[in-house]
Amino acid sequence: MDPLFRDLKYAVRSLFRRPLFAAVSVATLALAIGANGALFSLVDAVLLKPLPFEEPDRIVQIWDSSPDTALGEKSRVSSFNYHHRPMSSRPWRSTARTPSRW
Repeated sequence: MDPLFRDLKYAVRSLFRRPLFAAVSVATLALAIGANGALFSLVDAVLLKPLPFEEPDRIVQIWDSSPDTALGEKSRVSSFNYHHRPMSSRPWRSTARTPSRW
């Protein structure tokens, strides 16, 4: 008998002798494979696929700061401040403002 088939036969016999161990092993493998697939899908969507913009390396985020706030503290740009900045302070080809989520 081929050594591979002999080893498979021994493995199956061992699993039938200890069904709880076999069930826990199969459940652990299924959970690990599912978690691996979910994590890869997340990493692929967030890190590996390019952003849907023409030049994603030129995207910046603008923050407001105020003399009243602590040093280094930032706040989102309000709609009023965004629309009322002088055009000379906008050295970009185009700008857009996204809604605040926080």
